[in-house]
Amino acid sequence: MTPSVNEHPNYVMNEEYPIALSSGKNILAIEAKATDKNTLKGNYNGLEDVLSTDEAGIISDKLIELLKKEAYKENDDPEHLYYIALAYLYGIDVEKNVSRGISILKKSASSDYEPSVKKLVHIFLTGEGVRVSYDTALLYQKQLVNIYNDNKVEERAILDAENDLATLYSSHGDYSHALGLYEQVYLRRKELLGEDDSDTLISLNNMAAVYGKLGNDEKSLELNEQTYYKVNQVFGANHPNTILSLNNLAAAYAKLGDYNKAM
Repeated sequence: MTPSVNEHPNYVMNEEYPIALSSGKNILAIEAKATDKNTLKGNYNGLEDVLSTDEAGIISDKLIELLKKEAYKENDDPEHLYYIALAYLYGIDVEKNVSRGISILKKSASSDYEPSVKKLVHIFLTGEGVRVSYDTALLYQKQLVNIYNDNKVEERAILDAENDLATLYSSHGDYSHALGLYEQVYLRRKELLGEDDSDTLISLNNMAAVYGKLGNDEKSLELNEQTYYKVNQVFGANHPNTILSLNNLAAAYAKLGDYNKAM
């Protein structure tokens, strides 16, 4: 600001300042040459304190304050919204506000922004700041699978997302949907990765578990046997996965009443 900004007519007064105000711009007034501050505030309605060029430290602090204010403005950019949401979720440079953070995440996810969708799955599955909701987590996991398929991402990533969706169905007690997806993922993993890949073996184990949940104990036993012998062959007898598979096999025998075999 200099004395000329108080003169009439004045482009800053008549054009620039009103446009800046109506656009919601953050305004920082700095006095470059001695100017009548009372007249300034009369001519520029809403103008805050005018700083002097001699107040370098104060100007710096004020600039940082206004930049933060600008950074936390919501807009339509999903990536920008994602980072603002994280700031509110964890109280990064703003007061922690979980409900606002989730609300902004949802706005970002509505544009199919993958990190926001994945974060919402995690939040509602683990109860991070909210009540656990498998229904909500399931909805966002379905959206994630659709995003991956629409964008034709790497096949392995799609299969991982579909496997996680099947696990959510299973956790929710929807074993029929879970089994259909697990079988689909298993066949595609077997074709893509081979039958000895750890992810393929996980799918085989998942299928065995869901057959057991559905009451088809014979099929569950058959798949548990397949899983155990294959995992033993691939990883060795002392590997944690092999020991876990052996435990599952014992449980499958016990469920069928073959307690001697289980023992």
